[in-house]
Amino acid sequence: TQVSGIIAGKKNQIGKNGVDDGLSMHGVAYDANLLNMKVIDSEYGGLVSDSIDAVPQAVALGAKVINQSFGNYDGSSSYDYSVFRNALDAGVVFVSASGNEGMSCAPINGSPVGNCLFPAAIPFLVGNSDMLTKQGGWIVVGSLSGIDKMADTSNRAGMTKSNFLVTAGTGVYTTTFDGDELGDSGYRRVGGTSFATPSVSGAVALLMEKFPQKNGHDIAQILFDTATDLGEVGVDDVYGNGLVNIKKAMEWTEP
Repeated sequence: TQVSGIIAGKKNQIGKNGVDDGLSMHGVAYDANLLNMKVIDSEYGGLVSDSIDAVPQAVALGAKVINQSFGNYDGSSSYDYSVFRNALDAGVVFVSASGNEGMSCAPINGSPVGNCLFPAAIPFLVGNSDMLTKQGGWIVVGSLSGIDKMADTSNRAGMTKSNFLVTAGTGVYTTTFDGDELGDSGYRRVGGTSFATPSVSGAVALLMEKFPQKNGHDIAQILFDTATDLGEVGVDDVYGNGLVNIKKAMEWTEP
């Protein structure tokens, strides 16, 4: 519910009890259609194997953007990653959380397994680089604390930097189905890369509507090209391509 609200909470909605209490909000792509699929059994974690089971079903049901606000550090080469290739061949855009360990996605003994969150880092495993050249797009998301500072807990871009973006991930206001620190309002504040990721998924949905002639790979590239540069000049190991700039992306024109 919290991730879904950030993506597609309805515009101009009112409070939980039908009263305009000044607490309401709306999602980035407030007219988007949501397909919710359960792939984890608890508040934390999320296995690549569960995602592998879910992805073909999501694609078959028409998903164009797959938000992956979950993951762990098991990127075993024994997994069958063909479902991701097939989805990318179909033009799907994957938007995945980078993780909340404050690490940089870097190889250990030549492999990113153990130091990168999966499924976010799947295309960066040896033998998977072709995934980045498919019809679909692949985006890894880090979270900011404040306007332009990487959150201490957010994983850095590291070897995923070519496909890495950052956006707000601290004190994000969204929907919830139960009581919270705001009282029984139906809203709460959340943080972490899992809640930065849906903002980017919403941006992808907006761009797909604005530029229906573009495939998923092109849509992701527009976000990379129009991002606000942070940190070292250009694509860097911390912020990757930089801060998502939806306004600039929506104003993009063919060069």
